[in-house]
Amino acid sequence: MSAAANIKFTVEQAVVEKVSKKITAITGVQLGEKQETMVLTRLNRRLTELGLKDFEEYQSYFDKNETQELNSLVSLMTTHHTFFFREFSQFEQLLQTLPSLVQKAKEQGRKRLDIWCAACSTGQEVYTIAMFLEKHLPIISSDMSYRILASDVDPQSVAKAKNGVYRWNEVQKIPQMYLSGNWLKGTGDISDFAKVRNHLKEKCEFKTANIIKLDSSLGSQKFDLIFCRNVFIYFTTDQINLTVK
Repeated sequence: MSAAANIKFTVEQAVVEKVSKKITAITGVQLGEKQETMVLTRLNRRLTELGLKDFEEYQSYFDKNETQELNSLVSLMTTHHTFFFREFSQFEQLLQTLPSLVQKAKEQGRKRLDIWCAACSTGQEVYTIAMFLEKHLPIISSDMSYRILASDVDPQSVAKAKNGVYRWNEVQKIPQMYLSGNWLKGTGDISDFAKVRNHLKEKCEFKTANIIKLDSSLGSQKFDLIFCRNVFIYFTTDQINLTVK
């Protein structure tokens, strides 16, 4: 390897290591040796977006704009793999436990279930929960309502989730018993899209939050149900134990 190539490689490695450590510290998502290729690929994409020619330029840019750049990198480096009714087994479990959750709430004099979707990504899980409860909750108790707090560390994902607009080819895969009456399909130029109806959307609150560094406004709230499986799969055991305390 030539001296110039070696320097280039060293700078790339330094930037990858630096970014990985900072994103892991912020989000809890593990970016180690196994993820180096992924991080490098996404950083190359970032260089192209910024119009920078190499990692030396990016390193200088990062050092001058660290706070702003980290916000962009959180979105770039975190996983956004999600779809409606993902992990359906957890909803089967919810259907079994829903009557006891309702009963407990009533014993406490409450007429609302409070749910937290702790890593909402772009919102598919949030609206899945809402559709599910809209279908099954009235059967168990007609006077019980629900509220869903949805949070994610990535503000761009939260903004998309709050918007509640998705491609129709994704929405139409929702089982008909949950799809019916809950979505409005676009027409004309927007016929490829659908948006969630207001009776679901108004029961969902969205917030940018980091579950490993919760602020007092979120950390002090109590919930009947917390959805967090699809974020804990990216955490270490120690991080999971620390978060659930």
